[in-house]
Amino acid sequence: MFAIDTASDVSVQENFRDYCKSIENGGKALIITRIGKPEIVMMSIKDYNNITGETHRKSKKILAYEAMEEMKKRSPFPENYDYETEREEAFVEKYGHID
Repeated sequence: MFAIDTASDVSVQENFRDYCKSIENGGKALIITRIGKPEIVMMSIKDYNNITGETHRKSKKILAYEAMEEMKKRSPFPENYDYETEREEAFVEKYGHID
């Protein structure tokens, strides 16, 4: 299991980076209160996946972008290469129309 801390919404706003750092590696969750009432739970994606049995899935757009970036690393492109057009065409070819 993991440790659960509590903090007010104002405290989280003021110290968001610190709270994220303390939670991101897993094993800790944060209950965020608003006017003293628990409203939100903040936890790492690792803990969320463990609890729900789900796996965080990247969006199709992110997957297409990452594939294009990987392709750029493996193959040099000409200077005048239009990355955006190629990325868009690759996305449409793989996943269908861009929303």
